[in-house]
Amino acid sequence: MSDISKPFLDHLEDLRWMLIKSAVAIVLGMILSCIFAQQILALLQIPLREYVEAKGLDIQDYLIMLNVIDPLTITIKTGIFAGLILACPFLFYFIGDFVLPALHPSEKKMLIPAFTVGAVLFLLGVLFCYQFVVPIALSVFLEWGESFGMHAQIPLDFYVSFVLQLLVAFGVSFEMPLVIIILAKLGIVDKKMLTTYRRHAILFFIVFSACMTPADPFSMIMLFVPLYLLFEISVIATGFIETDRKRQEESFWED
Repeated sequence: MSDISKPFLDHLEDLRWMLIKSAVAIVLGMILSCIFAQQILALLQIPLREYVEAKGLDIQDYLIMLNVIDPLTITIKTGIFAGLILACPFLFYFIGDFVLPALHPSEKKMLIPAFTVGAVLFLLGVLFCYQFVVPIALSVFLEWGESFGMHAQIPLDFYVSFVLQLLVAFGVSFEMPLVIIILAKLGIVDKKMLTTYRRHAILFFIVFSACMTPADPFSMIMLFVPLYLLFEISVIATGFIETDRKRQEESFWED
């Protein structure tokens, strides 16, 4: 019996195992991140360290701890966010493994590499944020504060949340083109639909950016702009997909 003709209870069992494997991957990622929390924290501090050392200062002049229990809360927070980042490639694989049996053979061939690309795109989003967005955001805010004649003292707990939240947000955001292209390949969305609902998409990007970034307009804009650009790239890619599909259909009927 094929996977498509599986009984409903068997699909529920597959879903249960997918959720269990995803939960295990997340928990293991979090445990691993907690074990190496000090190394991860050192890595997260590099953008700030480069900024303050360029001014001849020490990073300890900027980062402070406010509470005795901060080491515990920071370790847990680092474990949660960094664990999600580590687990994401495996989550894409588990989701793909659950979804693929319900698709046609031609669709399976398309989605198998797609989930690998999804993991790569997530990591590229994280890397882009770490290399460009975080240093620019820190530079803008810190220099803005220094224009008042003083420098900020940043609680380490806030700094970790700020950086990790941005990393996760950009990793998730970089998945959008892949999702739209897959939906276009499956015939679920087309260029006309995307352009018709462009204003709705913009509103969603604004809400998503506000929810996924720390509570400041600059970080929100830093996420919204790449989201919108990726959406427009997806619209263009969808147009190419439709053109290629029409060409194949015309070639089929000519033969």
